[in-house]
Amino acid sequence: MTNKKVKKIVEQTKKEPYKLRPDDIRYIIELANEHPRWGVERIFDEALKPRIRTSLILSLTRKMKQALTKAAGRYQISMVDVCYHILEEWLKSRKLY
Repeated sequence: MTNKKVKKIVEQTKKEPYKLRPDDIRYIIELANEHPRWGVERIFDEALKPRIRTSLILSLTRKMKQALTKAAGRYQISMVDVCYHILEEWLKSRKLY
């Protein structure tokens, strides 16, 4: 998967009446990685199909929230994206993902 392909898809969605959320962009990247031979149109079409989403609600301590806020600011991403990356790395480090 190339960044060029993902950028092309994201640019295409700006032309259409769609609003991409961070999890939509992650899904586009996931599809592009899983199907490197797919073209931009196919990835875009698949990304727009309805899918099951899983949401988690976390109870955080004040210190954890402050740390997440600090990380989000430092890396200029949302707290949700920080949590996503932390969970992904934790699962990978335990060979569960």
